[in-house]
Amino acid sequence: MFNLYVNRSRAVSKAIMSIAFLFVCVTAQTSGQTGTDSWGDAVDGIQLRLTVTSAGDVPYERPGSSLKPVPVDLPHVECQIWNRGTAAFPVTNSIRDSQFQIDGIWYGSGPGGGSGGTLETLVPGGQSHIYALMLRNGLYELDAQMARVRSTNGDFRILELKPGKHSVRVRTGLNVGGRQVTLISNTIAIEISATPAVR
Repeated sequence: MFNLYVNRSRAVSKAIMSIAFLFVCVTAQTSGQTGTDSWGDAVDGIQLRLTVTSAGDVPYERPGSSLKPVPVDLPHVECQIWNRGTAAFPVTNSIRDSQFQIDGIWYGSGPGGGSGGTLETLVPGGQSHIYALMLRNGLYELDAQMARVRSTNGDFRILELKPGKHSVRVRTGLNVGGRQVTLISNTIAIEISATPAVR
């Protein structure tokens, strides 16, 4: 009788240890997915993150902003910069003209995009405000020099996203201590519905 009790106790202990081990493994995997893995590769300690705005959320550029989402069929996306480097730098209006890489091809407005005013200064260790980006059909395909690409008939190639799944990431330029730094975000997956959005 005593041996039976001991065997049962050992079995219960093993079961508890197995459950605890499984819980630790799952927690570790979840932490990895929501931690630094969600950011792009660091350049001088600076990283860029791209996310899809949750359904019903209003993209914003500063807390309390009244910026409203534009009615389009494509998902709303937003980006954020994390300064894990050693120098402060300005985040300027040029972030609004970030280029998108969609299914391996870069698109954007081309050279001469917005720049100018400083939106904020990002100190070491700080994360920027979240900036809404406009992912839309009609962006120009860009070559390695960020020049617009022409088709054989002479027309510019433009983005025309078809229904289905697509991979997306974004790049933007920063001036850090007088040196130009290009950041590329993590890759996200989006899915375009074949049914147009209701206006």
